[in-house]
Amino acid sequence: MADNYFVVGEEEYLVDAKVKELIGRHGGDDEWSLERLSSWEELKERLLDMPMFSESRVFLVEYQELFAGKPDSGQVGELLSSHDNVLIVYTRGKTDKRTGLYKKLSTCARLIEVVAPKGQALVRWVMERGAELG
Repeated sequence: MADNYFVVGEEEYLVDAKVKELIGRHGGDDEWSLERLSSWEELKERLLDMPMFSESRVFLVEYQELFAGKPDSGQVGELLSSHDNVLIVYTRGKTDKRTGLYKKLSTCARLIEVVAPKGQALVRWVMERGAELG
């Protein structure tokens, strides 16, 4: 069963932290199971390959790199539903939600919108993060 995630947010640090959390959750911490992709063509080729040394692999690709390949939304939906790996598509910054690719990813993948904390929540987050770092 395919696990697809679409991580969207304007804060680089928070998006990267969420992506790392997802990678860790799906066992993509070692070099055999995590693969960074850089284009739509590469994603089509690699996503359906069977893993050699692990049950499933974690694929990581940036939204802008997918968008540059101008994929057909029908192909995107078909590909995302037919693989047995974990796919994490992420973007940092503002993204046009009106594009066909954004809409298709939003429906075929778990959309995770990373929002920066504000006000008292921001103060609490900074204090917790400071305590973690020591």
